[in-house]
Amino acid sequence: QKIFYLTSRSTGSLAALDACERLDPSGDYLRRVHIVARERACPVEGVPCDPAVCQYANGYYDRIHGALAKLLEQPVMDAPRVAEVAEAH
Repeated sequence: QKIFYLTSRSTGSLAALDACERLDPSGDYLRRVHIVARERACPVEGVPCDPAVCQYANGYYDRIHGALAKLLEQPVMDAPRVAEVAEAH
C-alpha cells in the first residue's frame, strides 16, 4: 500500500513527518520523503545556481546519480538527510 500526503504548508509537512516517525521510528515500514524548494535546500544563500559561480552546482550532473542511489537506501529523505548525502557527493 502507498499513502501520499501533500501539503503546501511547512507546519503540515512537519506534522506528517513527526507522525510517521512516531508510527515507525526505525523506518522499516514507512518511507518518508520531504520535498522543499531548491532555494530552501541550498546551503549557499544569495549565490545563483550556476556552475560558474557555485561549487555545488559545478559538476552536479556528474554526482547526482551516486547521491540519489544513496538517498534511496534511506528510510527518511528530508532536507537534513539530503544535505548530508550532498556533502558526501
